[in-house]
Amino acid sequence: MAKPEHKHCQYLVSAFVDPYSLKPARSKEVQNFWKLQIKFAKTILEKDPDIKFWVFLKQKAQKDKYLKSLIWFLGDKGKKFLCDKRLEYKTFLFDFPQPKRYLLKNEKVGESLNDEKVSKPTNILNFLKKDYGKKA
Repeated sequence: MAKPEHKHCQYLVSAFVDPYSLKPARSKEVQNFWKLQIKFAKTILEKDPDIKFWVFLKQKAQKDKYLKSLIWFLGDKGKKFLCDKRLEYKTFLFDFPQPKRYLLKNEKVGESLNDEKVSKPTNILNFLKKDYGKKA
């Protein structure tokens, strides 16, 4: 299997990890945290390399809800979550069949129905004459 690209690992970290835990960027502690998260991202992308799925997952995520670490995706709850979201993603990609299109012509087909028995009354007097208001 191909190695995951570094930019995809960076995307995973920036999309799902709490941005406040990545500041200040110059500190040694944050740099070590970043390296560790990149390592987790590589492991995750080796198991599930479809980056479009991760973009879809980010779009479905709640605003301002982040993980403390990407290691959550490697745990039992994370795996179950990813399995459920993968199913939702596959459903999202499903190509629904297009409805049939019919060509409408200006020419009439069949005869007009202008029979007195079938036509509805056009005014109140015709309505009363034909006893339309009475139950049969």
